[in-house]
Amino acid sequence: NILADLVPGELFAEAFACASLQQAEDCPIPVTVIATAESSVLWIPCGRLIVMDAEGDVTHGKLAGNLMRVLANKNLLLNRKIGYLSQRSTREKLLAYLSDQAAMQGSREFTIPFNRQELADYLCVERSAMSATLGKLREEGILTFRKNFFHLL
Repeated sequence: NILADLVPGELFAEAFACASLQQAEDCPIPVTVIATAESSVLWIPCGRLIVMDAEGDVTHGKLAGNLMRVLANKNLLLNRKIGYLSQRSTREKLLAYLSDQAAMQGSREFTIPFNRQELADYLCVERSAMSATLGKLREEGILTFRKNFFHLL
């Protein structure tokens, strides 16, 4: 199940780091990441981001504040995906996703970060059913597309 397409500098599994889960044989982190290019991973133990000042008050540094922003944005992303997946039909899932992409990119013409199989995986639908639905949407004059470029009419 594809949750997101990450680009260099983005984070993954940050919720597990903040939940203080230890990566060990008896408690593995249930996240799989597949890199399409050479990558490095930096594990940041979240507990070290919280610091006590001289008076014993808890302070949060800039890194902790940035991590909170990332967690909030990831929460919004996952809520958006739940919205797509809660649609009953492949057509509704596609239209919800593509409408959001148009809105986020500020244009009715936009490129998505997925190929057909990845989009089907992201939306949890069969690729053949999704392709048939895209063809119907094109026939109905709702959109045009070529590979991962779409135009909502």
